[in-house]
Amino acid sequence: MDKNKSQIKENKSFFNDIKLIKGELIGKGTFGNVYKCLEEETGKLIVMKEILLQDTESKRNGEKQIESMKSEIRILKELRHNNIVGYIGTNLLENMKGAGIVMEYMAGGSIKNLLNQFGKLDENISRVYLV
Repeated sequence: MDKNKSQIKENKSFFNDIKLIKGELIGKGTFGNVYKCLEEETGKLIVMKEILLQDTESKRNGEKQIESMKSEIRILKELRHNNIVGYIGTNLLENMKGAGIVMEYMAGGSIKNLLNQFGKLDENISRVYLV
């Protein structure tokens, strides 16, 4: 992990310092977890997707992980659409074990969650989420 830490140090200017209070776990993925958070300055609910760097002895693998993470962040920064969760910034995780991508909180969840919860949606309701 020390090689990953040195990679992160080299890219430190890429990160923000968004003050937040980490709350409940709301999702899990292959590379990390998603937490509901409270932004300390505004009191807004937000989410943080933690991307944990995998232990690697190879500098090349560490660089690939960092570049992959930076690529995802660059894409999120560019996306602007009503139906896409907005990017806020990226925090460096404690002990430089990865990054926390901070985004808007969308209480409704995914369309899949809505379908699971409410069943088949009427065309007018579907239009709200798909247009």
